[in-house]
Amino acid sequence: MNNIGSITKIEIVSQSDIDTISEPDSNGEISVTLNEGKSWNDFNFTSYSAGFEEDEKQTDPGNMLKQIVSCKVPKVSSEKTLELADYDNRPLVLRITDGNGPKYLFGDKQKPVKMLKKIIRPEHPSGYNGYKITFSSKNTKPAPVIQSD
Repeated sequence: MNNIGSITKIEIVSQSDIDTISEPDSNGEISVTLNEGKSWNDFNFTSYSAGFEEDEKQTDPGNMLKQIVSCKVPKVSSEKTLELADYDNRPLVLRITDGNGPKYLFGDKQKPVKMLKKIIRPEHPSGYNGYKITFSSKNTKPAPVIQSD
């Protein structure tokens, strides 16, 4: 299980943008190489709204980890709505920056992350108006730490 604190940054690429993911080095860290011309896209979210959950379940073939990153995104512009629509139903890979500094990789070329969005409708006019975003994946190992850039 990862000891991820507060999430300060979420970056996204399409699964097809990944060229290679190295095997873990002696420190257990990996490196990620993107295809030429591709880069990580910042995923802006409401400050202090991002969280991480990892649920381990026993299955016949072995342990399975369900990993969830969730956050809130304000519905403030048509550009953000289009960006979210672009990520819908696409296999994604996330690079998450922990409040303590380490970066973790969620998803890979074989087991991508999927994004779900749910509209949050405020009960009061001054309430939060936006989306609850949930990124989920299933894996047999905790999310690996990515080597520093």
